[in-house]
Order: sequence, then structure tokens, then C-alpha cells
Amino acid sequence: MGRPRRSLPPSGGQLAVFPLISRWSALGNSVFMLSDTLLALDKFVSPLPYAGLWVLASYYVAQGLIVRGVSRTSNN
Repeated sequence: MGRPRRSLPPSGGQLAVFPLISRWSALGNSVFMLSDTLLALDKFVSPLPYAGLWVLASYYVAQGLIVRGVSRTSNN
């Protein structure tokens, strides 16, 4: 049994929801994609200096932006 096929790659799936969310959440989603990219580059391409710092910093910024966007849309 093979791996299930996706209709869109994960980044394509993230891009597909942009019109459905607030600008803050969309920005958070973009920063989250940056965090994932940094993590992948560090693990699979070549080690990045201070990778843990950059990955976690971008991850927490992304989470904050997403929360801000969700809280603003739920208050309207």
C-alpha cells in the first residue's frame, strides 16, 4: 500500500486558505511557512547558524499573528 496522494502540496494548501482568513492570520501563515522552510533547510540541506533561535522565533511570531487575526475576526 502506497502513501496517500495530496491534491496540493502543504504550501499550496496554506496558500489556498488565504482569501478565507484575516490579513493578520494570513501574515502569520506566511511567517509559519518561513519557520517550516528554515527548519527544513537546517535539517535537510545544510546546518544554519542559530537555527533553533530563528525557527522558534519565527514560529512564535507566526502563532501570535494567527491568534491576533482570529481574535479580531471573532470580535466583529
